Amino acid sequence: MKIQVLTAAINDLEHDRLFYQQQGEHLGDYFLDALFSDIDSLVIYAGTSFPIRDLLQNTTAK
Repeated sequence: MKIQVLTAAINDLEHDRLFYQQQGEHLGDYFLDALFSDIDSLVIYAGTSFPIRDLLQNTTAK
């Protein structure tokens, strides 16, 4: 899977990083780390989802 981040999105992310950085020390870096971790998970687990109906059946059957 290839992910392309548009220039407008990069600008938004930098704005958001600065916002969080003003809220507390290292929060801007934490924000980006969490975001990139989520993107990495999408790349790793892409296409491995299952229907919600299966999840509901498994939890109600217990």
